[in-house]
Amino acid sequence: MSKDLYSTQARRLDTIIGDSKIIWMQIVSAKKEFDLLQIYKQTDFYNWLQHTYGVKLKLTPDGEMSLENEILDEQKYLVFMLKHSGK
Repeated sequence: MSKDLYSTQARRLDTIIGDSKIIWMQIVSAKKEFDLLQIYKQTDFYNWLQHTYGVKLKLTPDGEMSLENEILDEQKYLVFMLKHSGK
């Protein structure tokens, strides 16, 4: 086992969820944006993400986010991908 396996959050996510880490990093980035806007509008992140970026997060029966999501609006989702890709 390599010593630098968990040297960054992205590396840690890669060991936990594999290639799906990119969507999680984008969701974290979108959550930061949501937190900045929260002073102006009272809504929850789940609904904001659907309305703003066309992404519906699927939840587990106990209310946690699952590894799956549904794209509701492809144009809004493209903006999400471009804005929160980190590149």
